[in-house]
Amino acid sequence: MITKVWKDEAVWPNFSEVASILSLSKATISKQARNGRIAFLVLGFGRGKHIVSPQEVLRLGRVYHRAPLPVVQERLARHLASRTAVAADVLLDELRDVTNAIANVDTESPMSDEPEPVPPWLLNVDHLVTHPETLGGTLAFVSPDELRGMARLGGRLDDDAGFSQSDSLQPAALLPR
Repeated sequence: MITKVWKDEAVWPNFSEVASILSLSKATISKQARNGRIAFLVLGFGRGKHIVSPQEVLRLGRVYHRAPLPVVQERLARHLASRTAVAADVLLDELRDVTNAIANVDTESPMSDEPEPVPPWLLNVDHLVTHPETLGGTLAFVSPDELRGMARLGGRLDDDAGFSQSDSLQPAALLPR
């Protein structure tokens, strides 16, 4: 493997060049990088030059599928060859090997299509969110703006501790003693 090309950050493409290689817009690349979905480095001080490794460009080519992977490999090889003394054909062979290695790592990962089981405590929380009236001492409400909420019921500070409103509803509590 030609390690100089993979480790020399000066030859790596910037966001505009990555967008051109992948047939995407630069705004898409920038937004995905801001959201942490693209690994990149910043060269220089201040705003610097945002660069992406060749391995990451190949991964993005597999994720976005805007251009066929052989086309992405060829564009990336031409880009890297223009900045180094290595021939584009040699780089293209190396890129194919790297792509195959990435594909093998992806197929070996123990990913399954089955959803993870939901923990029981989360089911209880979900039930309380959908049915807040089941939580004692609360009152559920919906505002005119479709906001849902809950108010905690309880005594006021000026309430008499020895007298509750439930006592006042009992007929015996209304009779003179």
